[in-house]
Amino acid sequence: MMDDDLVTLMHGSTQWLVRASTLRNCSAVLDSMLRDSDHTQPRIMHMNDVDESSVDAFVRVAKLSSYDSRDGFPSVDTLSKLTVDAMPLVHKYDCTSLLQMLKFVQQKKPDAQGIMSIVSHEPESIAWINDDSMLLCLLKNIFHDKYDGILSERLANVADWPPALLTKLFSYTMFDLELRDLEMLRAPFASLALECSDVQNNPRARARRSGNHG
Repeated sequence: MMDDDLVTLMHGSTQWLVRASTLRNCSAVLDSMLRDSDHTQPRIMHMNDVDESSVDAFVRVAKLSSYDSRDGFPSVDTLSKLTVDAMPLVHKYDCTSLLQMLKFVQQKKPDAQGIMSIVSHEPESIAWINDDSMLLCLLKNIFHDKYDGILSERLANVADWPPALLTKLFSYTMFDLELRDLEMLRAPFASLALECSDVQNNPRARARRSGNHG
């Protein structure tokens, strides 16, 4: 007899069985989709618009609220690293509670790629980046812990970050950094501030720097 509470998530030939009640608890979008589906037929959701790793991470995070989860609660470190892969589907289905959990995890165990995966999907909301350890994590990622080594590819990416986040990083660098970190980051971040200002004021400058000559 078919369990009408089970939903099959598919990516290529890979399948995940998840309770519909678990998915419906994640968001109003999934709740509406699954509530209105035909319960007499197998329910299959194709997830080929994201990477397989994204589906797996989303399922692992979603199942944390399932009453019959047998996997145990992962460590904060594990959840922090799952953020990058989980975010595409968390954002797609507007999973507010999962998003808040991932933000909380990043506050407790900052990971630069995890923080920026949330920012890339929610660029207008950076108030949650409110801890010095998060800001220092982002700065160290930009400069790779080098005194004078701004990496051009990282610089190009940072120029696309939300202005409010750049302002927060700049203010933190100039006024709140601990002395032991200050000398390491002040000079290269000043260069970064000029670079980002140049990009915002002169969009063509970025094309020239990236080698796109007409």
